[in-house]
Amino acid sequence: MAKLCGGEVLVFQAREVEGSGRTPSLETPASAEELVGHVDEMLRGEGVRVRGEAFTTTRGETARDIVEEARHREADLIIMGSRSLSDVVALLRGASVAHEAICRTDCPVLVVR
Repeated sequence: MAKLCGGEVLVFQAREVEGSGRTPSLETPASAEELVGHVDEMLRGEGVRVRGEAFTTTRGETARDIVEEARHREADLIIMGSRSLSDVVALLRGASVAHEAICRTDCPVLVVR
């Protein structure tokens, strides 16, 4: 879509940590950067303009941070991955990040499994 429209893809990988910042994420900064780099390389190989960035966010604030970043960068579409959590896990953890992002923005959101 971005290639056909001459648009740019902004790739973000949110690395969640607990509110105190003392409990480390299961994902390391290096693995987050590696994932962004992989997607960046794949899209560039297809001729798409792309910028990527991994950032750290507080668990529970991830959707808000993603939506704010999209707003700040005037995104036309947010594409998010879904972990496909079961209903029980979603009930225990609260709404999924993708669902919360959909509720927080007027920007279209495409959720990919």
